Amino acid sequence: MDAFIPSSSQLPRFRKEKLIVKIRSSANLNTIFSAARGSQRISSLTYPGLAILSTFDRAGLIRKVTPIAPPRAEEVSILATQDVFTALQASLERVPSDDVCSGVSIIELEDAQYLPEIQLALANDPNVEYASRIPIRYLVASTQSGGPDLGITATPPPTIWNLKKIRWADARALPDFREATDIKVAVLDTGIDVNHPDLKGKIKNYVFDAPDLANPSSNRDILGHGTHVAGTIAASINNDIGINGICDCHLGIWKVFDDTPDFVQCGENGYQYLTNDCLYLRALCDCIKQNIDVVNLSIAGTESDPFEIEVFRRLIENGTTVVAGMGNSAELGNPVMYPAAYPDVIAVGATKQDDKVTIFSSFGNHISISAPGNAIWSTLPTYPGHLTLEAVCDGDNYKVGRISRARDIQYDAWAGTSMATPHVTGAVALVLANKGRMKPSEVRMLLRKTADKVPDMEGKEFDPRYGAGRLNLLRLLSE
Repeated sequence: MDAFIPSSSQLPRFRKEKLIVKIRSSANLNTIFSAARGSQRISSLTYPGLAILSTFDRAGLIRKVTPIAPPRAEEVSILATQDVFTALQASLERVPSDDVCSGVSIIELEDAQYLPEIQLALANDPNVEYASRIPIRYLVASTQSGGPDLGITATPPPTIWNLKKIRWADARALPDFREATDIKVAVLDTGIDVNHPDLKGKIKNYVFDAPDLANPSSNRDILGHGTHVAGTIAASINNDIGINGICDCHLGIWKVFDDTPDFVQCGENGYQYLTNDCLYLRALCDCIKQNIDVVNLSIAGTESDPFEIEVFRRLIENGTTVVAGMGNSAELGNPVMYPAAYPDVIAVGATKQDDKVTIFSSFGNHISISAPGNAIWSTLPTYPGHLTLEAVCDGDNYKVGRISRARDIQYDAWAGTSMATPHVTGAVALVLANKGRMKPSEVRMLLRKTADKVPDMEGKEFDPRYGAGRLNLLRLLSE
């Protein structure tokens, strides 16, 4: 696998022109906005945030306001004509007041220089609960090669080391073993190839687009990351094709990346795929509404925001086990990465064939467990795609053109905490299938209790590089 993800030290931490804003349910927006649409102006003393939005809207400096709550069917045809105030009102009206999305919108400006001014004004407005910058989320596949360059027709070896390491076959041979067919697993990622022969028929639902978003998002997995992650969890078992997944589960896919790369000016200037903020946050909200059992998040970023914090709190209180990659920045200052660092999230590090931590795997006291994350064979889309788009430079002008860096198709060995995380996600699905419904805290405790203490831990119960040790599926299901 070629390098395709910039390091956290190279990426910006927040979106430059965007804020996430929550309007209080008690706000009387209709009255205020009616005045703004007429000859009156909103008082900047009484409502500083709404007043500045009105001023900026009149000046054409607000590009778009997008409620996190998706539009109702009858709204779709008029979305393009909605003004700022109509959109903010819609954020309150589309869902009940106790819905986590109620009143929450993404405000995108035409010019980032005005963002601090608007954020401060909104934060001081009595109708606004919070106004926060939006943290960037990106993939946590490694910048190292996960395996040799085997070409686009590469075929997985007959023995997959990662499944042997976690004692996958032994666990499935237990006398009372039950499959996870009724366990709802959600993968929030770059999409999936629904026609891959090792995944065909495995996907129960696939959400990949939204009618009110500007950037297009097709059903294709351009990067292949989501297809690779999903294959580790749920590729068809013993079908004499490719690989075996950890389990057979009720698999739902949410594509949270659109098809338009973002230009990132960093060490090697290029276009990188970052999460589409609205697709990502809506997917998390869907997981709450659909009572998803396990969520796989092979994404990370160095910052958090109030809405994301609240969504994760509700997910976990609702009984959803969230599994997230620790990140791949061990050699780059080892910043704390979210969502792995949120309370009660199962944070996963990556180990190699010799049970030693990979050189890239981030570490810290919030890590829960480790799993194989180096040279992991899994599915890739059957159609071509690319890993990243390099910028063609002309002096100081970095956006002259793009050079595609092609990825493999069918199968390949990749590395990263992205690849370690789905091992734990699949294992959690089997725990819930074989041991009954458990609280996320109980699942995390069981994972820690049954993990193998690898030699590098020197007999310690916990190590910030490994957590409680490396995943052992046999011990996990035998406990």
